[in-house]
Amino acid sequence: MKIVGVTGGSGTGKTAVCREFEKLGAYIVDADQTARKVVQPGSPVLKDIILEFGKEYANEDGTLNRRKLAQTVFSDESRRLRLNAIMHPAIVNEMLTEAQTALLNPQYKLVCLDAPLLIEGGLLPYCDSVVVVLAPKEDRIKRIMARDSLTEEEAAARIDSQPEDAFYLDRVTYGLSLKNNKSETELLSEARKIFQKLTGDCIGS
Repeated sequence: MKIVGVTGGSGTGKTAVCREFEKLGAYIVDADQTARKVVQPGSPVLKDIILEFGKEYANEDGTLNRRKLAQTVFSDESRRLRLNAIMHPAIVNEMLTEAQTALLNPQYKLVCLDAPLLIEGGLLPYCDSVVVVLAPKEDRIKRIMARDSLTEEEAAARIDSQPEDAFYLDRVTYGLSLKNNKSETELLSEARKIFQKLTGDCIGS
C-alpha cells in the first residue's frame, strides 16, 4: 500500500480531492485536524506557543486563540517560522503514527497525507507519490473568505505568506499536478483519474 501526499496552498481544493479519494477507498490523515489535536489544553505544544507568543493567545477556557495567532503569523514571517518550529515536529510525529496504523489495515487502498506544509514539515520523504493541487489566487481568496470568515485582505495575506506554485512543482519530482480552475464536477473527475493512476483501479467517470 502506498502513502500519497496531497499538498498545495490554502484554498486550492486539497480537501475536496481528499474527500473524493476517501470515497474511493483511501484513508486520510489530515494535517489540520492533527494540528488541532496537538494544541489541546494542557498539551506541551500549547504551553510552548503561549510561552513564545504570550498569554493573550489563550482563550479563557484554556484553548488556543487560533484566529489571533493566525493574524499574527500570517503578517510576520519570522513569527510564522517560529510557530512552525514549535508545531511541526509534533504534527509530523502524530501524522506518521496514524499513517503507519492505517497501512496495516487491508480495507484501505492507499493512505493520504493531506498537508499544506508537506514539504516544509518534512513529510515528503515518507511519500511514495505526491499530488499537488493548484488554483488561481482569486479563486483561493474567495474560498478562504467563505471557509474561515476572513476579510479579503486577511485571505490574501494568508496566501502571500505561502510558497508560489513553482515551489511545489520544482520539488515534487514523483508527483501529479491537479490544476483546480474547473467546476467541482470536473475537479472530482480529475481526482478520480489520479486515484486510478495511483492504485491501478478501474473507476467509472
